[in-house]
Amino acid sequence: MSAKNKRAHLNDYQLTDDGTYEYRGTVWRWKDKGKRPALLKEAWALLAGVGGCLIAAGFVPPVGVGSTFFVLLPYAAAAVGAALSTAALWRLTHEGTDIRDHIYHTSVEGLTPRLTLCLVASVACAVGQSLCALFHMGEVTSPLWSAAYLGCMLGSALCAGLLLKRVQRLSFTEIRR
Repeated sequence: MSAKNKRAHLNDYQLTDDGTYEYRGTVWRWKDKGKRPALLKEAWALLAGVGGCLIAAGFVPPVGVGSTFFVLLPYAAAAVGAALSTAALWRLTHEGTDIRDHIYHTSVEGLTPRLTLCLVASVACAVGQSLCALFHMGEVTSPLWSAAYLGCMLGSALCAGLLLKRVQRLSFTEIRR
């Protein structure tokens, strides 16, 4: 995307008579404003579950610290997906019930691929850990630690999957100004 396209949303702001700028572009409104707080609270709880599981998995020794690349790379991808999802959900939460067009496209539409990345990477990490434990690769020394790591990654995948399901059901109405 070129620098010009990244700033195209600035054309939606018009200078008013008193010298301030007013947004006059497309606005997306939550279809059911009454359910918004509950949906956001649930989304934040599930995202906290994803983050908590990922952080806990990072502290599982020695699996979380020094394992093979097919465990560590998906773990890093899951962490990136969770961080990007957090940023998108934060923008969606702080925008209010009426969401400007560029925020809608980067936050609402951007949540699905970011959560999918987190979900798929968490599952891939769990599969990689299972392979490590099964074939005694990497630094896996204890089945207990391996099971703890596996549980953390499956917990992360479960929370990401539930959140993805909720996000895909969000509905908005487009309002032109």
